[in-house]
Amino acid sequence: MNLSQLFWFVPRLIAITYLVWFSLPVISAPNSHLVSASNCKAVSSGDSVMLQWRETGLTNTDGDDIAVVCPIYRESERSSSAVSPDVLKITSSFVNGIADEPARQIACSLYGYNGALETNLEEILIPLNSGMDEVTHHTWRVRVPSALKPGTFTLRCSLPARATISKIAISAYEGWFLTGQPASVLLGGIGFNQTGGSLLFNHPKGIATDGKRIFLCDGNNNRVLIWNEFPKANTPPDLVLGQPDFHQLEPGTDLDNLNWPVSVSTDGTRLLVADTYNHRILVWDSIPTHNGQPADWAIDGFSNDAEFPLSPGKDQFVWPWGVWTDGDRLVLSSTSESTSGGVSARGGWVLIWNSFPESAEQKADIVLSENGKMGTPRTITSDGKKLMIGDHNASGETSKMGSWVWNVFPTVDEQAANFFLTEEPPTIWLQGAISQNNQLLALGSTLYVWNTFPSSGEDSPDLRLNNNRLGLRSGDGSDAIIVGDDLILSDYNGNRLLGFDGIPEDPETFPSYVVGSDSISVNTLDTNYFITNPEPVSDGKQFFVASAFDQVLHGWNTLPTVTAQKPDFSYETTDGAVAVILHNEHLVLPGRQGSLNIWNGLPTSSREPDLSLTQEFGGASFSGLLGGCSDGSRVYLLDDKGTLTAWSGLPTDFTSPAFQVDFGAPFPSRVSCSQDYLAITVGGKISLCPSQILPDVASCVLVTNALFSKSLASTLFANDSFFIADRGNNQVHGWQNVSDAIDGKDPDLLLGASNYSDITPETDSDSLFWPATLAFDGSRLWVGEYKFSGRLLGYEMLF
Repeated sequence: MNLSQLFWFVPRLIAITYLVWFSLPVISAPNSHLVSASNCKAVSSGDSVMLQWRETGLTNTDGDDIAVVCPIYRESERSSSAVSPDVLKITSSFVNGIADEPARQIACSLYGYNGALETNLEEILIPLNSGMDEVTHHTWRVRVPSALKPGTFTLRCSLPARATISKIAISAYEGWFLTGQPASVLLGGIGFNQTGGSLLFNHPKGIATDGKRIFLCDGNNNRVLIWNEFPKANTPPDLVLGQPDFHQLEPGTDLDNLNWPVSVSTDGTRLLVADTYNHRILVWDSIPTHNGQPADWAIDGFSNDAEFPLSPGKDQFVWPWGVWTDGDRLVLSSTSESTSGGVSARGGWVLIWNSFPESAEQKADIVLSENGKMGTPRTITSDGKKLMIGDHNASGETSKMGSWVWNVFPTVDEQAANFFLTEEPPTIWLQGAISQNNQLLALGSTLYVWNTFPSSGEDSPDLRLNNNRLGLRSGDGSDAIIVGDDLILSDYNGNRLLGFDGIPEDPETFPSYVVGSDSISVNTLDTNYFITNPEPVSDGKQFFVASAFDQVLHGWNTLPTVTAQKPDFSYETTDGAVAVILHNEHLVLPGRQGSLNIWNGLPTSSREPDLSLTQEFGGASFSGLLGGCSDGSRVYLLDDKGTLTAWSGLPTDFTSPAFQVDFGAPFPSRVSCSQDYLAITVGGKISLCPSQILPDVASCVLVTNALFSKSLASTLFANDSFFIADRGNNQVHGWQNVSDAIDGKDPDLLLGASNYSDITPETDSDSLFWPATLAFDGSRLWVGEYKFSGRLLGYEMLF
């Protein structure tokens, strides 16, 4: 019997199989019990002959996926003073009776009763450990709402041949979390400390060559990949740095570790890597020859006793995004924000050594900051004669995003750039390579070619590739190199390298080969369900995540319980979501450009929304949105001008707002709500407003704490609890009772670190990297990471 047959057939026999319940012995604690596997029965009486009771449990002797039902009885021991709901914890153990069968799995579902109605609490496919007599454990943790009778649960499994249900341990407890606990489930990735192999990149960034070998920063996988020969096909790399092998991705601080490397450069002898979140440049004095080879030394950005915020100086830098060398000179970009303990400073700088430093203590010779106009200087493009610095947040120019250009390599401090180069329209800075023929090949939203290096910002490119044909997704980490006569692009959001035989001369030029994918039409970020800027939400039964950058809504019809669990459906939107709102039986998806999609009934497939609105709806007008929420009665939307608009019900074309509140500058960035409160995020502060007083905000309470950074991302109400995603400090703060946050008490919970002084972003299971969004599904707290990670982490309530 397969999984679908099991879930169709078993519920129809529940009235028969559910008549007998068993008294359970108390074991080590008064709220812990064991269920004997002898209580499990075959659903079909004809299958009963295939089940045999042995010392290890109930075994399917040789049947074809025998459907088995196990009644479970659990009395509630919930304290009347408890502030969080009971959690039912059920751990079932299975024994494999066949060796070396890695594909074997057990299909299980857990049911409970809500009054007289059966409720499917969770369905799961459990992979069996492949060795003979090896035991596999699986734990279900489900919230037990007051309406769900605590004494009636059923576990139903499709037991493969020669597999055994050995025991079932159950307990109930008041759910909460532990400071520093690791996440147990990961979506938007392959797995904890798992890359998926040598050719599955995760946002490739800087690329370099010595004319023969290729070096690539696979940034989100915390590694550098090396091809000893120029690959002209989807050929695996020969070496990996930062990791012991091609399958691991854990960050670290030793000389053989990396934490989010962005840029790489070589002069043919040395290899340099911008180890960005370790705030250092790693130096190999000769090209590495084996996996995991440690760097010979490092240039550290600042000393342990440095006072923050840092300011431009020849002996300090922070968050180095770009590195470049020609063997003589060394250039690096110090990219803001420079942050420590919640103190941050905007503005960055570039350091130049006129001769390659002989030690880590040697100061730079030149500092550039455009007299403070550089915002976040990032990429470095140079042929040794000219210099381009990509900047994401320049000031005093027509665009914040572009590149500072020196037609002659700078030789003195604060030498002014000759001009500021942008694409039209400006969507990102320009970065790339300069050919021996003085051509500039620069990546922005597509590839641009100047046949002669531009002499001013008004010089238009001679060629712009047709991006509709190319499918180049580009982005923050993209780069380009010239190898002989060929051009290779590192396509950051396309998750691949694109190769051209020669410099493109026609806008319709198609890449000659791709590395990191089997086809130019396949983006492995999409096929592996990676997520960029996740916006999660759950009603305790279904789970939805909008991948905001990718403009996709993913849906799980049952709660995801295992790492890398694929969604049941995906729906492509036309606007990046700023939240996913569940309002009674409606799903509401507000978009960044002021759009609103509404589904009547929570979708279970990729069906079109029932109502699509754009910019003018519900008696209001929006050019852009930042967030939204529902308290069950009202729907709230926050726009990009600091105005909060509330409707009594859905915001359709036929309703007018119940009220609007203009919060003014500094503009709020997010909003969340419960039945009793509404939370507004502004920088490093949260305004908590009792719902009943709105639109009067005079009685709102300011929640702030010295433990917070200046960059709080979002908040979440879950039952009586309250959580804050602190993006600046890479932490999540939690109060078991929201009243404690209102009273100014320190948080009860810290996730992403074991102590408040640990603010380094990392992608370990017990660390966080730019946490930005939050959701609760009844037993797990979900934390979505923003922009430079994209993981969605599930934390289970432990006690």
